[in-house]
Amino acid sequence: MTGVPELLTEKLNGEFSNCDALIIDLRGRGGSGTAIAKIIDVLRARSASNRQPVVALVDRQSRSAKDVLAYELKKNGLARLVGEPTAGAVIPATFADVGHETILMFPSFKLPRYTDILELKPVAPDIAVERAGPLSAGDDPILKAGLAEAAKLARTSAKPASAN
Repeated sequence: MTGVPELLTEKLNGEFSNCDALIIDLRGRGGSGTAIAKIIDVLRARSASNRQPVVALVDRQSRSAKDVLAYELKKNGLARLVGEPTAGAVIPATFADVGHETILMFPSFKLPRYTDILELKPVAPDIAVERAGPLSAGDDPILKAGLAEAAKLARTSAKPASAN
């Protein structure tokens, strides 16, 4: 829920500083809406300082803050989305204990701007790839396509060596 922008900054300035591309996996549910703007700021600053491409992996279970982050990455041209359309589910949920070891999850409020833009309106990927089925034996076609796209983008964005 917290610390993602700081961790991303630390890794991008440290062990990932010489990477040719960055892949962010946004598949599945969850995230923190309060971190989205900070993550976008980190990636925007990175984009301004170098040309290393970013690829974000998405699927039909990318929801909540991950749905919003996918939207912002695509809208701002900060990443290529690879995978399936997102869930189109961005209404924040609240949890209540209703007894008998049962928790109720219910929509509690709208996210200003994003709920109206994204609820029931999935974010389409730039490169459509279906996720693997339940009997795929660990095959991950979305990851494979994301790696291939990152490699392709890294090759096309590589700066030529100086001619000194």
